[in-house]
Amino acid sequence: MPLALPPTSPPHRPAVAALDNERIRTIHRLVQQRGQRLTSARLRVLHILAGADGPLKAYAVLDEIRRTLPGTGPTAVYRAMEFLQFHGWAVKLNSINAYLFLPPGTPGNCTFLVCDTCTSVAMLRSAPLEPGWVAASRHLGFVPATHAVEISGRCAQCVSQRAAGGDPR
Repeated sequence: MPLALPPTSPPHRPAVAALDNERIRTIHRLVQQRGQRLTSARLRVLHILAGADGPLKAYAVLDEIRRTLPGTGPTAVYRAMEFLQFHGWAVKLNSINAYLFLPPGTPGNCTFLVCDTCTSVAMLRSAPLEPGWVAASRHLGFVPATHAVEISGRCAQCVSQRAAGGDPR
């Protein structure tokens, strides 16, 4: 029996955090204040992440970009993702190897609850254990700028589906 490969990215869902003109102006202003540029590739990646209702893998972002810019390569997407992460507008969720949009003003210290079944993500701002981790890292001479913690498990919807005899593993 052949092995089934997981999908390249969670299914696309309706936009929930789309970038309105005010957010775009804020982002442009912040980038200019920092002496950098918001290139068309960076802005396109930002729009794609912001328009997704959940995390996206880099190649799903690349596929979306190639619909309008067919010659775009993976390097352009990864560079844009690095730029967005540096500025705090995206986070890489290592447990599912996907990226998530963070609106401007989102605190850098977040805990992400990642569902192993449906890959939905919930964000907890300022988790209770955070001060202990920060203090411990500083005690070792490390100066954290921001941190993101991932906790994997099952979301409430998948737990209730399973309890009701539904499909989620």
